[in-house]
Amino acid sequence: MHIVDPNKHVKVLQFVKPASVAAGTVNSTPVDASGFGCVLAIGLVGTIPADHTVAIALQDDDESGGSFATDRDSVTGLAAADSDVAQKLSHVRQAAGKYTRVQIVRAGTGSSVIGYIILGLNPGDMPVDDA
Repeated sequence: MHIVDPNKHVKVLQFVKPASVAAGTVNSTPVDASGFGCVLAIGLVGTIPADHTVAIALQDDDESGGSFATDRDSVTGLAAADSDVAQKLSHVRQAAGKYTRVQIVRAGTGSSVIGYIILGLNPGDMPVDDA
């Protein structure tokens, strides 16, 4: 059995602990993901009230202050039935933009508890073990 050392292949680029998010759009601070083969975003979603929906998108752009107009991947339509979900995954091969961010769009009254982690995978300066 071949064991892969995750410290050689994964780096936490950004972590935002779960917090109350009101209705509207929240954009994370962009992170430079140019040195990684791909990016993985994990959304952490708490209880979603019956009249709420949540969408989490992974976006990128060539500039940290860019428009981030394109969703590279997204999880949309999370509702009350999806409450207390530990993970919603977005996995994107790094290609288009140098900078990556998470966008959370929350609809409904009140608030929901949401957090996320952005991971850089397979750094360009480290070998990938295929075995």
